Amino acid sequence: MADTDVSPADDPRSWRDAWPFFIAVGVVAVTIVIVVLLNVLHPASDRLTDSALISRVINDQYTARNSLDYATFRELTCADDVNAPDFPGQQAFTADNGKLRDTQGQLVIDEIADTTVDGAQATANVTWHRAGKDSHTTVTATTLVKQGDDWKVCGRGR
Repeated sequence: MADTDVSPADDPRSWRDAWPFFIAVGVVAVTIVIVVLLNVLHPASDRLTDSALISRVINDQYTARNSLDYATFRELTCADDVNAPDFPGQQAFTADNGKLRDTQGQLVIDEIADTTVDGAQATANVTWHRAGKDSHTTVTATTLVKQGDDWKVCGRGR
């Protein structure tokens, strides 16, 4: 065989052979830029339904009770309840919820269901229990109101 016979496999690669790779990288880069822009311009929290926002508020309020976070508990409670004369102060909140948490266990939400929204008011059934060994399941009908852009729990979420 002569040295002049060159098979296609022996041809040196050129930058033109990389075009499919460059196109694929470009498509991936454009897709990433679009996803990032969509999340910056329209965050996921802005796309949540009222039912999802209500579930989040209820969950956060129960979590605040578990962690004895009075500021969050107060923030997630409607103005009517916060301004009521029997609304607990920080010391009473911490003492009452700390004692219940320590003796009966943390609050655990099993389910938030049957959420009904009627304008600026909503209700949801919260099924919960305490993590202690003698715990039983409780269903609480929770009322919420929309104040500004935020849902707030009324009736103290109990």
